[in-house]
Amino acid sequence: MAQEELSKLDEHFRIEFGTSFSALQEGETRFVITARREARRFAGYLLPAWFARRGNKCIVSATPELWSRAGSVFEGFTAEDVFSDEGLSRAAGLAKTINGTVWNHGPYFYNGLGTFRPYEGYAVTELKESDKDIFLKYEDWFGVFHGYWDESRRNTRVFVIFESGIPVSTAYTMLTSIYAWEYAVWTRQEYRGRGYGKTVVSAAVEATFKSGKLPLYSTSWENIASRRLAESLGFQFYCENYAIKTAAPTVSEQGSQPKIDW
Repeated sequence: MAQEELSKLDEHFRIEFGTSFSALQEGETRFVITARREARRFAGYLLPAWFARRGNKCIVSATPELWSRAGSVFEGFTAEDVFSDEGLSRAAGLAKTINGTVWNHGPYFYNGLGTFRPYEGYAVTELKESDKDIFLKYEDWFGVFHGYWDESRRNTRVFVIFESGIPVSTAYTMLTSIYAWEYAVWTRQEYRGRGYGKTVVSAAVEATFKSGKLPLYSTSWENIASRRLAESLGFQFYCENYAIKTAAPTVSEQGSQPKIDW
């Protein structure tokens, strides 16, 4: 990992999660209070607690509401313990107390100029504020992401591949700190496995580099297709993570929304 990339990751973690792995001692599990967990909305969800491990170091970042409870639930736990079946079970129990669930257990990737492998298979369009009518026309496709455009358009970028005027693959990016962008990508079922997702994420990564930011990508262990997409573009494993997710009170779940591949 290049020193510049490591520095950006460290600063991103300090801002977004309250501390970084480089600040931890070997074997340390650190519990961090951060109000940003309450404000961290993505895809209409709250993420009041976030768990990450790199080697034998572990970070548990939680809202003031959950911090003390998380500390008592995981007291004395090592990084391996927090990510063991017992640790995940305890996290699920903690999540249940706030009507939440354990979410997105899997790898946390980053990419760099020296590892990125760009891919261009289809024409990609970046939607602008002037394209708001497209979000309205295809609200069934963009779903809850449409609301984000209104709330934080200066911190979001949306890349889309259209076929016959219909959006078939989308990479949604969000500036989660001044150092890094994170991605969500989804493709219509009938277009999967043909390079659409790879193309649209590649365009998002190139834009991220041009902005001087670090590309980050999180997915679950079970989502093999999403992991392979990231790895094919040169994303490198940084840490293992999972979160506690609760539905935002102002956003209703819609079963008709397309499945998002994180």
